[in-house]
Formats: sequence, structure tokens, C-alpha cells
Amino acid sequence: MERELEIHLEQLTKEHIAARMNVVDARRAAQRAFGSLELTKEQCRDTRAVQLVEDLLRDLAYAIRLLKRSPGFSVTAVLSLALGVGANTALFSLVDAVLLRMLPVREPQQLVEITQPGGGTLSYPFFEAVRDQNQVFSGVLLLSGGRMAAGIHLGGADLGDIHLSAVSGNYFEVLGVSPVIGRTLAEEDLQTSNVAVISFRFWQRAFAGDPAVLGKTLRMGADSRPYTIVGVAPKGFTGVSVGQPIDLWIPVERSRNPVAFMFRVIARRKPGVSEAAARANVQLLARQLSQEWGFERPLSVELTRASSGLTQMRRRFAGPFLVLTFISMLLLLLVALNIANLLLARASARQQEIGVRLSLGASRSRLLRQLLTESFVLGCAGSVLGLILAPAAAKFLVRFLSLSTGAMELPFAIDMRLLAFTIFVSVAVVLLFGLAPALATTRRDLTLPSSGSFRITSGLGLVRRGKFLVTAQVAISCVLLAGAVLFGRSLQTLASVDAGFNPENVLILHLSTAAEGPTGVARVRLYGRVLQRLVAVPGVHSVAMSSEPLFGGGTWTEAVNAPGFTPQRGVDRESIMLAVSPGFFQTMDTPLIRGRDFEWRDDEKRRK
Repeated sequence: MERELEIHLEQLTKEHIAARMNVVDARRAAQRAFGSLELTKEQCRDTRAVQLVEDLLRDLAYAIRLLKRSPGFSVTAVLSLALGVGANTALFSLVDAVLLRMLPVREPQQLVEITQPGGGTLSYPFFEAVRDQNQVFSGVLLLSGGRMAAGIHLGGADLGDIHLSAVSGNYFEVLGVSPVIGRTLAEEDLQTSNVAVISFRFWQRAFAGDPAVLGKTLRMGADSRPYTIVGVAPKGFTGVSVGQPIDLWIPVERSRNPVAFMFRVIARRKPGVSEAAARANVQLLARQLSQEWGFERPLSVELTRASSGLTQMRRRFAGPFLVLTFISMLLLLLVALNIANLLLARASARQQEIGVRLSLGASRSRLLRQLLTESFVLGCAGSVLGLILAPAAAKFLVRFLSLSTGAMELPFAIDMRLLAFTIFVSVAVVLLFGLAPALATTRRDLTLPSSGSFRITSGLGLVRRGKFLVTAQVAISCVLLAGAVLFGRSLQTLASVDAGFNPENVLILHLSTAAEGPTGVARVRLYGRVLQRLVAVPGVHSVAMSSEPLFGGGTWTEAVNAPGFTPQRGVDRESIMLAVSPGFFQTMDTPLIRGRDFEWRDDEKRRK
């Protein structure tokens, strides 16, 4: 800059010399015409972007020093922000995973789920009819109504428990999912039903990513049925049910019972086909099938978007998530108002500082930038701490939801979407709690009292703003307090509800036979001998066994017909079933209203 300014002076000097002035007078005239060099340098620096960066760095350093001088205020503000931002970030991660994030498949926006009203399951014959007779879908797939849990073995090694799903042969084809290695299931696999596709994470966990996994035989379940691995699903794909990842997919077994409503159906719309047209076509087909199969009432079906996965979880949690979102936003607003009040109170102690700055010629915009920088430092510290606390809060919410819905697995990953949301919330909160106090602090006039120290005329504006913020804080606190009281009463009511069993002192164990162990009736008798050994253990009151792990999320549903019972209109016959051993009701402390408990003589030869 100095060299460039010197060039300008030399040029002006040469012009004066050309006008027949001596060198000394020409130099002096050039300096008078050019003006102050230092002032020109300052003006040039102000026009450069680097000056703004330098000012920002100085503001940041000053803000950090100022906050260090007030540790009580700083810690209170940062912890308050961490609470508000962390709660909102944790909740957004769950809302994003359950309601917003699309499946990692080809064109997920074209997927729809076909269900009975309320999300009810459908039968295999209905799936075949829709697959073969529709005019609006490019593909239709089927999967089991829920995931199943089973123990799995490779040779003599126990690979632990996994979750599996039985699917149609075109499952991966309709979804547009290609395997990492090997192949996916095909229609011809339904005839043999002895092949399987494993997930990427199970491949890494059980086989350390070994490409030689193809062709290996797994034995699964109580009957040690063999399945040969033919492919590995891509990374990130764990099925179409959010919160319930699948480790292994096997071909579904055909069922010819049209009222065995135990499957879920997903279809891909053809290009240019609207949801309304697809819905009308499927509903017409359902009425035709109801007449063909002789149903007492027409089968009602509905279509819902499946771009984010199966709809039962969205149906269950959409309402609660909206309520939690509203509560967390109120909490964040309360935090912002609280910090704004603290900043207003702190501004009264900085009257002399602001007065000196204004008297020395500092512009209002420059002071606003300095005060907002201080708020920005607070916001960044609180947001970073909130982002650190968010995973723990998200895991707590997942565990809480799992208590009533079975085991759920919702991964918490800090990705670009989550970072963008956190940054947006942080900026909004900083502007909310920082802008109003900054405007109020720099708006007032200067006075010079007899003491000689600069102060800012307080006026009534700051008092009115403080009263308004306090009133808003009290109002929001009352809303949150009322909600907390009602929520606490609801939890107390739920805790006292008679669930039909007594969970006190009940332990859950998982048992499975080895790959070379007995099958069929011999396996059941082996389990009986195990129960007899367990009940003889000191401290054990009673022992029983069930086909599904309690509270594990697995279900077995069947359509049940009872003699003399005619279901009312709109009520289906689908029932959740559980195969249990004798002593189950005694172990769970469940009283029988009528009849008797099962006995060991109630074997395969006895009907009742």
C-alpha cells in the first residue's frame, strides 16, 4: 500500500514539475493535493475485507475475556443453552430417523404400503393377486408382519442372536437394492427356502467382512434349519422397518389361506401413476377378491406412503413426536428468554463502558456487532455442549419408547443434516436472546453526571422489556409445569395398571438347541427336562418357557375362528399368539378365570 501511494505522489510531483515548479515546491504541492497519507491508509484498510476479519477476531478475543471475568453468568448461560439445544437436537435426530429420512433404496418416493385400515396386515394370496393383476404398480413385494429373533450357529460356533425377516423373492428387486457381494433372493428360491441374504453389519460382526462368506451354511432357530448365504446387502440397508434392523433375510413360505393376515405388502408405483389412481385400483381389486373368496364383508385396504419405511411406527409416534417437539421448542424459548434477561441485567453494569465507546465516536452498528459477537460466543459454547449431550438424550428416549414397543434401534449419527439443524437452532437462539438486549443497550442517550463518569439514560424502555421477558418466562414455565404434572400423573397411572402378570423377580433366559441337537418332539421333551433341572435350583419358585422372547418385539399372529363367534363389522380375527409350556401362568403370576393350566400330558397326541 505504501509503495502504491508513493507512486501516486511521484506522479503528482512530475505533473507539477512539468508545470515549471521546482522539485521542492512540486513535492509539497503534491502532498497538499493528495492529503494525509495515514488517513488514506485507514480508508484503504476499511475497504478491505481483511479488516472485517481482524475486527471480528478482536471482538472474539474481547468477548472471551469478558466472559472469563463473569464465570457465574457464563456457566449459567452455557448450561441453559446446552439443555435447550441438546433436547431439540436429540428429538430432531429421532424425528428425522422415523418420519423424515427416506429409505436407502432406488426412488423411495414411489413406494407405498398396502394395509388394512389402521395398518393391519394382509394375506399371501392377496399379495399374489395384487402382484399379478394390478395395472398401477411396477413391482409388489411381501415381508413378514414383524421381525423374528433366533439363535444362529455356523458349524459348532454360536454366532449369537439375530433378527430375521421372511420376504418374497422379488424383495430386493422391487426395492432396487443391489448386493455388495453375491446375489439377492429370487423367485425360484421360494421352492427350496434354504438360502439367505445377510446384512452388511452382520457380515462385519460375525465374519469380519470375509468375502468367502458366500456358500457357508448357517443353522438357525430351535430346529437348526440350514440356510446357505448367497449374498450380502449393501451398507446402510437394514430393512424397511425403521427402528427394527434386520440381520438376515430368508424366503417366505407360501400360505394359501386368504384370511391368514400376517404379512405386509409394499408396492412401487409406475411412473406417472398418482397415489389416488393406485388406491382406486387396489380397492377395486380387494372388492373383487372378497367376492371370489366368499368373505362376509368386503376387504378394506388403504395406501400410505412408504418412502420412509413401514408406516406402523410413523402411525404410532407421529402424535407423540409432535407433542415432544412442541415441548422442546417451548423449553428452548424459555432458555432464550432467560439468557436475554441475564444480558439485560448485565447491561446495567456495563453502562460506563458503552458510554465511553459512544462518546469516543463508536457507531451503533459497531457496538451491535461487538454485543452480538459476545452472544455468538455463548451460543457456540452452549450448542457444542448440547451436541455432546444429545446422543445420551436420544438413547434415553429410544430406551423409553422401547419399553412399550419392544426393542428399538435408532442410530444417532452426527451427519450434515443434524449439524445443519443444530447450526440453524443456534443462530436462531443467538438472534433471539442477543439482538433485543443489544438494541436496547445501544439505543439510549448519553449523560454526564456530576461524578464525571459516563452513563446511559435508563428510561422506561429497558424496564418494560425486562417486565415483558419475565412475564413470558413465567407463562411458559407454567405451561411446562402443568405438562410435567400431567405427564407424571399419567406415568403413575400406567405404573399402577394391572398388566395381567407380576414382573417382580422374573428373569428371562434364552435357550436354543445346538446345531446337531434333537428336533421336533424330542426337542420339546429336552426342554421339559431343562425346566425340571432349573426348578430344582435353590431360590427358584417356578420355571416356564415361551415361543417368543418376552418384551423382545417379536410377535406371531394368526386369524382365529371360534365356534359360535361372529365378529362385528370392522373387527378382524387376527390374534397375537404365544406357545408356552406348563407352569407359564403360575410363573407370570397370571390367574386363570376359568379352566386349568397346561400339563405335560398335553402333548402332540392330545387335542385339549
